[in-house]
Order: sequence, then structure tokens, then C-alpha cells
Amino acid sequence: MGVDCPIDRVYITVFIKRYQIEMTTPARYRMHKYWGKKPSHPLRSLIQNYSHPFEILLDPFAGSGVFACEAYLASRSVIANDINPAAHFIQSQLLEEDVSVSHERTILSQLQAGLQDVRKKWYGITCPRCGRKAEILSTLRDQNDQPLKNSIACTCSKTRFTAPLTRSEQSSLREKEKELVPNHPHRPLITNARISARPGMSTDSVFTKRALNCHIALHKAIQDTGSSPLLLAFTANLANCSRLVPPIRSRGEFSQGAWMTGFYTGEQYIENNVFHYFENRVRKVLNGKKDYLQNLPQTKGLGRKFKFDDLPKNSAAYILDQYDAKALPYPDESIDYIFTDPPYGDSVPYLEQSILWNTWLEKTPPLDREIVISDS
Repeated sequence: MGVDCPIDRVYITVFIKRYQIEMTTPARYRMHKYWGKKPSHPLRSLIQNYSHPFEILLDPFAGSGVFACEAYLASRSVIANDINPAAHFIQSQLLEEDVSVSHERTILSQLQAGLQDVRKKWYGITCPRCGRKAEILSTLRDQNDQPLKNSIACTCSKTRFTAPLTRSEQSSLREKEKELVPNHPHRPLITNARISARPGMSTDSVFTKRALNCHIALHKAIQDTGSSPLLLAFTANLANCSRLVPPIRSRGEFSQGAWMTGFYTGEQYIENNVFHYFENRVRKVLNGKKDYLQNLPQTKGLGRKFKFDDLPKNSAAYILDQYDAKALPYPDESIDYIFTDPPYGDSVPYLEQSILWNTWLEKTPPLDREIVISDS
């Protein structure tokens, strides 16, 4: 794929926002968040209009893998390239075929049973309405981590309800959070004013001690199972159970805003129950896998090919690579279609933004090779 390629052999498409078509997002693309994710329907149209079955397609900035997945489902061979290890992991879990949804549900049930005591310790509560055992689903906290109000689930109410914490409950939680935090993956944030990464901050800074302890217990339990789909759900849930979830006050105290960019904590934030929201995320991951498996082409089971020369001639396959996009190793005149959606200038420092995911995945991103360079 060199500059000497005849232009009639290679189509290069730059995706322009004004041509996006708003469509319902398939479940397979709701498994994990990523920045700049494109809707799948217009990508499928590009693939069908500018390539043929079994041709080789390339996305040099593959991100979460939407283009790669649409190409593979359309019976094309596709190369998804991205230097971000987190993106590589998300792509691999999206395209993996050897997954049993029922088996993963069984693993989840075993995981839940093993973590029951930890869950009760951190989120168990006596219902202020009926006096029975209940569970905290979310806690409204101020910028100093003072817990203000709980959102509670109890059998005495069909819907969750809110209640302010008593002084005793506040004191009890603060005492628990003084406990020594076990060993776990953590890294310093790169100081960058644009994404509110201040000097001295680390990946631990974005969690309360309660959430951090629960994430550590959950992460260890998932590692013990060896389940990659559950690990995907874990990483997808990290920011959702951090100090980065703002309340949308115009809609209510517990109406949650979405974490998108940066590490800013507002005057108040919503701390979500790690185990409850992880289970919600697992459902999205398994629904996404079910959707993907149901839409696989007839060549399903072929799976990934790790070497370019191994790509089959009469069936679809995929390669997941992590090369610098400025130094791709593919031979000249070997790619039939290129979809390029490069990073947005310096507005989204992808590797810095992905530090939570890469840290808990225990991956080290190549920051010196990232194409995005922030002036902050």
C-alpha cells in the first residue's frame, strides 16, 4: 500500500459528519464506549458500494472496530489497525466467534455468588422505609467525597427511592474507606489541563475508596475465571462507577450524565454500585455477542488470520494489528479499499483518555507514537 498505487486500485474514503445517517445502533456496538464511534449503516453502504466480497479492506485508525466488523459481516477480509492496546482488546472481543453466551452467564452467576459478602459489606443497608435488608444502587457525593444521599433498592418498593444518609451512615462509610487498599493496577495520569488531569493525579484519583475496593475484588474474580467477555464488561464499566459521573440537575439529583472526555469531578457526582452496574454492562456485552454471532457470514468459524500472507482468497477473515499508521507493512497494491477516519486533531488524546482501560488491562500504550499531540 504505497504511494505508487494506481488510484483506480485503491479507494480512500474520508468520513464526513454531514453524511452520517442516524440509525438504530446494533447491540454489538453497544458493548463498549469509544470516542468518535461511527454509525454502522453508512459504513456498510460504503463497503457494499466500493468493494466486493472477499476483497481486502483496511482501516488504519480502527478504534472500537465498527468498520472492521461491518466489513467482516459483509464477507470481506479486513485489517483493523490501531496502536491503542485498549482499542485492540475491544476489537478482539467484538470479532471473537468462539464465545458461548450461556457459558458466560453461568460464569457470571458463579462470580456473583463468590462476591456476595464483599457486595453486602459495601452496599448493604437497612431499608429506611421498612427495616429490611436493602441495597445501595448509587450515592450522591460532593467534591470532597462526602456522601449526601443514597438511591436504594428494596423489596418494599417497586422502584428505587432516595434517602439522605444519617450521620451514623456517613461515619460508618468513612471508617470503612480508611481500610488499606489491596494491590491493584494503577498509574499516574499525564498532566494535561485540557482533560483535567492535574499534577499528582493517578488512575486511583477518579474512584472513591469504596468503588476502588469493589473494582479490585471484581477484577481479581474475573481474572480467576479467565473470561474475556466479563473483562470487557469490567473495563466498559470503570468510568461509570467513578467520580466522573455528573448529575443532570435539571432532570433530578440522580439523573446521570455520561462520561465522555477528561477526568473532571464537579461539585457533586454520582457514585454507582460497582457490582450492580457491572451486571448491567455484562447484559449489554452478551446481547452484543448474541447479535454478532447471529449476523456472521457463512464463513463463520474461520476467525482471525495473524499474517497478511495467510488471508484466504475465497472467504472472509480479519487481522487485528497495532502498527504505527505511518509505517504499515502491507505490500503495495495489496489493499482493495481503505476507510480512513483519522483522530480529531489534538482534541481527543486517545491514549491519555484510555488510561483507565489500559491500566486495568495491564497494557502499556506507545505514547511516543501517537499521532495526536496535545498542546496542553
